[in-house]
Formats: sequence, C-alpha cells, structure tokens
Amino acid sequence: MLPKVIVIVRDFLRKVNEESGKTENRFNLMQLEQQLFFRPGEKVDLRLKEEGRQLIGKDTFSKRDGDIQVYMFDHAILFTKPMKTKQHEQYKVYRRPIPLELLLIAAPEDAAHSINRKAAKHALVKRQSLHGLSATGVPSIVVRTEAKGQNWINFMHLGRKYYNLVLWAPTPALHKKWLDLIVKQQKVLRERSMIFDTVILNEGYFYGGNQVNCAAPF
Repeated sequence: MLPKVIVIVRDFLRKVNEESGKTENRFNLMQLEQQLFFRPGEKVDLRLKEEGRQLIGKDTFSKRDGDIQVYMFDHAILFTKPMKTKQHEQYKVYRRPIPLELLLIAAPEDAAHSINRKAAKHALVKRQSLHGLSATGVPSIVVRTEAKGQNWINFMHLGRKYYNLVLWAPTPALHKKWLDLIVKQQKVLRERSMIFDTVILNEGYFYGGNQVNCAAPF
C-alpha cells in the first residue's frame, strides 16, 4: 500500500511542478512583451502570448559598444539593450528579431566542428545548405577577436532583411550552451515542418554525359 501512495504523491508533485513551470514561463513572456521598446517603424509582433510559446534561453553577451541581452524563444531569437527608467526596467530592441528558420550561426573553428559532429549523430540524412555547409551545422568564419577571445558567435539573419551580429559569450561554457540550444531547437523546427525527406542515392556519378533527366519507381 505504501509504495502505491508514494508513486501517487510523486506523480502529483511532478504535475504541480510542470504546471508551475508553465505558469512562470507565461508570466515571464507577458512581462517581457510589456518591457520591450522598438524603434519607430520597426515593431515586430513576436507572438509571445501564443499558447505553447517558450523562453528557452536568456543570457548577457558582450559587444564592442556594450552588453547585449539575448533571448531565445522556441521560434525566434531577440537582441536587446537594458534601459533604466524611473518607473521600471525596459529593453530596447537592438536588432530585428531573427526567426530560427532564417538564423545561420558561425563560431570559432573548434566549436563549429564540435557542434557539427554532435548534430551529425542525430541526422538521418546529410543535407547540404548554403555554400556547401551542413544545414544542421555551424560554419566557421574568420573574425577579428582582438582582446575578447574566441567565445564569439556570429548571428546571421538570412533573406531580404539580411544582417549579421557578432557577440561574445563571457565563458566557454555559456558559449557552448548557446550553440547547443540553437542547433537543437532548429532541428526540432525542421522535423516539425518536414513533409518530404530528400535522400541522396548516388553522388558524383551522374555528370557530363551521364545525366538523368527523370526517374520513376519500378
């Protein structure tokens, strides 16, 4: 009898903790939405009140002109600068939020290779993206690190509103944490929206005169 009671109590406490976490998450998102300050004509609806919306990460990165507060949601990433007012604290949106589907990140070569290897373990098919880079991986680029070290991440907004923003994490652990979070959540979004999966049957054989114009199942 006692073991059954213990199981019931544990299950009840687990559910209470889950609901408490959801409530805290909703409160934090609603509070943040009220604290955000956009430049005139640049306001973006982040849909923070939507059911199921999640705040996955929140940390402070550095830039040459000061600290940047970075928020990662389950669908987008947001860059802000804290603003102190007499009444309460506000956050000025530093650059246009980036939907995770349009986010490409670059990191120092060692970190990029580490994340690429980790992503490859969970990938069923190797897919090629821009410039021959893995769609699930992190490209490596050259950045002038100067005195800030190698814990940088280059956030790139793909598409018509392209821009890039290089930020430095205060520690290697935080640097790795954010690379892992971004790669993991982008993988979740891809799998959620995937209807067709492309499988490479042969690579490098059909070229020149050996061309295939169409194919049909047999």
